[in-house]
Amino acid sequence: MNTHESVKQLITLLNSKTTLQTYLDLRQLATQLPIHIPAQKENSIHASVLIPIIQHHDAPTILLTERTSHLKHHPGQISFPGGRMDEKDENAKACVLREVHEEIGLQENQIEIIGELGQWPSFTGYMVTPFIGLITPPITLTTCQHEVEEAFEIPLHIAFNISNYEQIFKDTPIAHHYFEMHYQNKRIWGFTASIMVLLASYLQNSLKKS
Repeated sequence: MNTHESVKQLITLLNSKTTLQTYLDLRQLATQLPIHIPAQKENSIHASVLIPIIQHHDAPTILLTERTSHLKHHPGQISFPGGRMDEKDENAKACVLREVHEEIGLQENQIEIIGELGQWPSFTGYMVTPFIGLITPPITLTTCQHEVEEAFEIPLHIAFNISNYEQIFKDTPIAHHYFEMHYQNKRIWGFTASIMVLLASYLQNSLKKS
């Protein structure tokens, strides 16, 4: 199956289930991989991120950002575009659309949201709601220089190939494993890598059943 067909399969899979069903399936899959899910902290900071799939004619990609080194939270890390909820955000979807516009300049009408993955706690005290969005080129990105060092794309066939990831052991804040991948000169790890591994596995399992 080529990557365009993989995107179609992902759309079909997400459309066939409620957000809650998708979330429960992903949580169960996370225990099998395994992906460690930290306990939700009191007063968690709610945030939303977008997993942007750029539908290039030759092959789709996932758009990621590298955060600037001076930021207080997650400096220099590779992440999905997004951020914490603001008081003016009506809901998690409104949050992600606002944050994506602020960070990389994409307008709401350029993004087709095809799925929500539920709420996922992070080790840093955030409760993150990931959304999957389709973006049709051509696009022009305008990055926020304060927050985003660089926006770049990784081919979907690389991001969704589980063999490209390595499991790393870390003993703080508690003993756990996390996924990591190196693409060109970028180190993709932690929450971002875990979500991509989870989606890749979810898609892989659905293809085995079909």
